[in-house]
Amino acid sequence: ITALRGEARFKDARSLIVSATDGDEHTVSFDRCLIATGASPAIPPIPGLKDTPYWTSSEALASDAIPMSLAVIGSSAVALELAQAFARLGSHVTILARHTLLYREDPLVGEALTQVFRGEGIEVREHTLAKQIAYDGLEFVLHTGREELRAERLLVAAGRTPNTQGLGLEGMGVALNERGAIRVDRTLRTSVPGIFAAGDCTDLPQFVYVAAAARGNGSRQHGRGGRGRWTCRS
Repeated sequence: ITALRGEARFKDARSLIVSATDGDEHTVSFDRCLIATGASPAIPPIPGLKDTPYWTSSEALASDAIPMSLAVIGSSAVALELAQAFARLGSHVTILARHTLLYREDPLVGEALTQVFRGEGIEVREHTLAKQIAYDGLEFVLHTGREELRAERLLVAAGRTPNTQGLGLEGMGVALNERGAIRVDRTLRTSVPGIFAAGDCTDLPQFVYVAAAARGNGSRQHGRGGRGRWTCRS
């Protein structure tokens, strides 16, 4: 197995160009290719946000301190898991949800979670957007247009963006969805023969167990010449 460290992009349907970290450029030819580049936190374009030391889920999980107060932007599973975890560890948590909690799921699920969270002392602000964010060195200040919220820490968990930029997929004819995720079929094939994709860079559900199962299956597909099927069912 040869490992190259660097950034890769497709040259054509059977080769990659790798700009290595040592400054060299390599051309790698292949019969089949598996794309598993994952995804990154989606950061909403809220004025002032980029100039503040906000958390994503990575920083929140790596923190060695529990803030007195935490504001959470987002209503996805990751946002809610971390909101409840910090609340149970002692933080005063306020969730700002653009719609309702887990609005893409059955409405009854979101309603039940909202009741549970409020019962645990978590403030849930439904249909609320931060229009401006600032940080004064001690607190985050979030302006919603209706009120001003303050918190020691701010967690942005507004979904994830597939890491597909810069790979040259569009020029190759690899089909992407509206989020930039790679479209795959039940065998993890993309729209280009010989190129497969797995994990959070695809249009499959972005859950750890789905990504793990898909990556494992993608590796087996290579060994089987692309035969076999995989399904995502609970």
